[in-house]
Amino acid sequence: MKSNDTFTSNCRHCRFYSPEGRRGGHCSQLNVSVQSTWKACSLATPIFEPEWEFSGIPVWHSETSFARHASATYVVETVEANSEVSLKSL
Repeated sequence: MKSNDTFTSNCRHCRFYSPEGRRGGHCSQLNVSVQSTWKACSLATPIFEPEWEFSGIPVWHSETSFARHASATYVVETVEANSEVSLKSL
């Protein structure tokens, strides 16, 4: 894997950085507030990096993860006596 340290030396040069306020910003990869002048972390990726070159970097999707986990955890069953729907935890 190619090293991106020369291109993303600071958070402000990373594709996951979005500026907020005067000097600060938000890292969408780590979901934290950061300063634009901070040294970039090991997950930093250049802004104009082609999609296929950083496809191996895991990105956390909390909504997708929850939906996948919730559908595997609960089963919907109908109760014939009362015609009600109940959730059963596995």
